[in-house]
Amino acid sequence: MSELCLLLPGLTAPPPPALGQQLPSSPRITRLLSRADVAPLPGVDYESTLCGLFGIDTANQDAPVAAIERVALGLPRDERCWILVEPVCLRPDQSRLLLFDTLDFDVSAQELDSLGRSFAEHFQRDGRLVEVNEPGRWYLSPPAGCGVRSHSLGEAFGRNMDLFLPRGEGRLAWHALLNEAQMLLFSDPVNIDREALGKMPVNGVWLSGSGPLPAAPERRYERIHAAGLLARGVASLAGVALDDSRPPDPQRRLQLPTLAVYDRLWRPTLRADPFAWWEELLRLERWLESWLAALRSGRLESLRLSGCDGTEFRLRRRHLLRFWRATRPLSGWAGRK
Repeated sequence: MSELCLLLPGLTAPPPPALGQQLPSSPRITRLLSRADVAPLPGVDYESTLCGLFGIDTANQDAPVAAIERVALGLPRDERCWILVEPVCLRPDQSRLLLFDTLDFDVSAQELDSLGRSFAEHFQRDGRLVEVNEPGRWYLSPPAGCGVRSHSLGEAFGRNMDLFLPRGEGRLAWHALLNEAQMLLFSDPVNIDREALGKMPVNGVWLSGSGPLPAAPERRYERIHAAGLLARGVASLAGVALDDSRPPDPQRRLQLPTLAVYDRLWRPTLRADPFAWWEELLRLERWLESWLAALRSGRLESLRLSGCDGTEFRLRRRHLLRFWRATRPLSGWAGRK
């Protein structure tokens, strides 16, 4: 079946407009979604949605991001539980700490690598394993399982970190590790140099994506067009071809079910930047026009879209004729089951 599934993180979560400003509407996208069949889709974010599309259960457990990404890096496959460790910037705000990643703070790969080595040297003890093979993405395995549910960094970005701490039986041990990591990084030479230059220190880590390597995923798609370690790992486990350099060509008929990720809306969503989000939405509209033409002509039988928030929009050629359906704003679709 010539089917294209598009993951569009940030689509249905537009940032609020700036004070006194009003963003234009997006009639093409809202009209398109209003004419589609709407169905629930497993997952609450990009990571859990991607895993769910390949039959990896995340309903009562984390999406095992760390274990899957290790496969993408060619690290040995094992049965241990792994958790993703991401260095972050914690910004004090009255009585709370706001959590941010390092992308907006001019942090080099060399600095991240140095911090990763310090983290590994300190925490690789008492049966723990720590792997630092990628700047800014480290992997930690305790000796007796993880025992927690966690929130992805994207969920906690820009918010009070205390509201998103790991929960579950093992939470206290992981909370202690977070505190210990803050103390370790505070005195690291990298951060001493950064603060001397007036730069934001990399003064904490975030834990997410815990779990062991899942069983072989279901092969529901024959090709993935996506960048990132998680997509590479899922493709490898499922035995699916991966193209991380270019999107599928709408001028050619897709012979097999294909999955593609369009993530340009996600960063503006995280940063609460409505104008950047709007500009990316216009680019998305232009890009989608070619796929809608393929749907109208019959080169594409089915188009599925998801904002990675628990909702999927399913379109076939006949659905484009549902002129009578009322439209709703994109924010009105967020999390709809």
